[in-house]
Amino acid sequence: MESRQARAHPDGDLLTYEWEFGDGTLPVPGPTASNTYSAAGTYFVRLEVRDGTGWAVETTILATITEATVFQNFH
Repeated sequence: MESRQARAHPDGDLLTYEWEFGDGTLPVPGPTASNTYSAAGTYFVRLEVRDGTGWAVETTILATITEATVFQNFH
């Protein structure tokens, strides 16, 4: 899961990011991301962050989309 938009961790390791929006679209790399949902519904949105040493953390939120819309500016 390599991101083209990696940032450095305070200890110097590069961080990589991967977003999954729960709607079947491909994962999106980068520290920020957006997604256009084609249908209303409830979706699990997941972010995973990794560094060069193998450390990883992820978080997931539940997003309720009431109409087709752009879900954006996560960071």
